[in-house]
This record gives sequence, structure tokens and C-alpha cells, in this order.
Amino acid sequence: MNMEVDINGQRSVLDELTLARTDLEMQIKGLKEELAYLKNSHEEEISALRGQVGNQVSVEVDSAPSTHLAKILSDMQANMRSWQSRTGRMLKPGSPARVKN
Repeated sequence: MNMEVDINGQRSVLDELTLARTDLEMQIKGLKEELAYLKNSHEEEISALRGQVGNQVSVEVDSAPSTHLAKILSDMQANMRSWQSRTGRMLKPGSPARVKN
């Protein structure tokens, strides 16, 4: 008799679990359908927005005035030549600024 009571108790637990499983499967199916609907809706919204924008992009750049690199290089070359000229005079024999070893 005890065993029959246990078996009947287990059957009722099994029935409850089967109902819970069926309920969860139905919820999953509903969520999958909702997800598919939302994805489709999202794609339609994106498509509509792209149509409104017309694939045009406007970019504004706020930057400092450009530097004239050729002028900078020219100034550097002039400074280098001036430095070479002064150094060359200092190293000539008989020059008062010549360094002695």
C-alpha cells in the first residue's frame, strides 16, 4: 500500500512537471515569435530612416589654420646654412675661435 501511495505521488509530480514543461515551451515559442516580429520591425524602421537620410553625410571639421611646411623647411635650411657657415669659420686654421686640443 505504501508503495502505491509513493507511485501515485510521483505520478502527480510528473504530471505537474509535464504541465510546467509544456507551459515553458509555449512561452519560448511566444518569445521566439515576438523576437522575429521585433527584428522585422527594426529592419523596416532602419530602412525607412536610411531613406529619409538619403545616404548623405555632412561633416564639419574645426581645426587650426594649416602650416606652410615648405616655409618651415626653407627656414630650417637657412638656419642650418648659417650655422654651417659660422662653424666653418671657427674651424679654419688661424681663426681666433678655433678650439685647440
